Amino acid sequence: MTYIFNAMTNLAIDIRLMAFKFFDLVVQYYPPCFSLYAEKILQSYEDILRKNQYCLEDKGKLRTTLSGLVHCLSLLPSKKPESEKGISGDRMIHAFEPDAPTANTGFSTIIKKLKELVLVLINCFQDFIPLLISMPQLDAQSFDCILSILQSIDIAVRFFIYGTHEVAAESICNQTLSSPLSKKLLGVFPLYPKQHLSVKEDDRYFILNIVITDIFLHLREWICPSANVFEKFLEFIENALLGTICSSTRSGKAAWEKHVSSLLPFIPKLASEVETRWQSRILESFTQTFKGCNPESSLKLACLSMIEEMLIPNGDKHYTEASDTVVLDFQTVWIRELPSLLMLLGDRQPSSSQVVLRLLLRLGQFSGSNSFLFWNMKILNLRSVSFTAHVKKETYTMVLS
Repeated sequence: MTYIFNAMTNLAIDIRLMAFKFFDLVVQYYPPCFSLYAEKILQSYEDILRKNQYCLEDKGKLRTTLSGLVHCLSLLPSKKPESEKGISGDRMIHAFEPDAPTANTGFSTIIKKLKELVLVLINCFQDFIPLLISMPQLDAQSFDCILSILQSIDIAVRFFIYGTHEVAAESICNQTLSSPLSKKLLGVFPLYPKQHLSVKEDDRYFILNIVITDIFLHLREWICPSANVFEKFLEFIENALLGTICSSTRSGKAAWEKHVSSLLPFIPKLASEVETRWQSRILESFTQTFKGCNPESSLKLACLSMIEEMLIPNGDKHYTEASDTVVLDFQTVWIRELPSLLMLLGDRQPSSSQVVLRLLLRLGQFSGSNSFLFWNMKILNLRSVSFTAHVKKETYTMVLS
């Protein structure tokens, strides 16, 4: 490791970049090495990214360096927000999540250094803005660089707020950090070029805007956005869920399904906090996502998880049913979709069928103390229908009567 760290500070920029590339391989094959040298590694990344004007001339090398940073930051220990537990997604930034430590292993000491790195990353992002405006098209290398910058900021923000460290999030997300994030990152949202986009570029800008939205939603309570800024993000969330800002090609649909799922964990809280006008629009767009996505996809499972959260918040058996007619109307739609979804899945996707079965069973368990659930379960008219899913040599059968 000594040779690698020495190379990271070499005067020759090419040697430094090669050192980062080699270190990325080390991290991939031996993840614990990051926690052993975290502060020194973050300092090295900060130093090289401060010289990003040179790297902008060779985006291929910058892309490799930033990709390595994403891999390192993915190893920071953090607890998932409650709303994200149970969500099965395959977001790129969590590719290394199984190797990430879940307990505090001394990472509290790197918070100051990580905040400094985030400020450098924000400046790197700012350096790309003139290029986005002037470039006739968003090339793959520039896209990858910007995406890695945003992913790195997103992971760092998650660590600040949900990390398994002993420092309060309020003291981390203070004015020093929240102000640059608000002005230089969130302030330029949404990212759109002034020139006409190709289909591929549509999808690239969609992905970048999704990550910025994730960052905003995690930081929302710490930065107190203005009504206008908040509405910009709500409009994007609505359109993203409806799929109107992503191309209709096969690759566009795949990108939409993969990345829009990251917005779902925020839907229950948003729907409970926004004004009625936006509540109806957000729930309608979520419902369209749920009904329109592939029944066998991970996105459908993520939607089911959020539906359970909104029908039975926190699995609370003493939960009082919603009195808002707007919410109740959408809850009725979700519940009545479940039997047809289950029959559509059949035994082709036993794991997905099992998820639907368990949700129906939980709704049945709660219906005794909840008149809304009781009547909806009756209306399902499953009196004479049995659903069976064979999962891991077990048989789950439900008959509602």
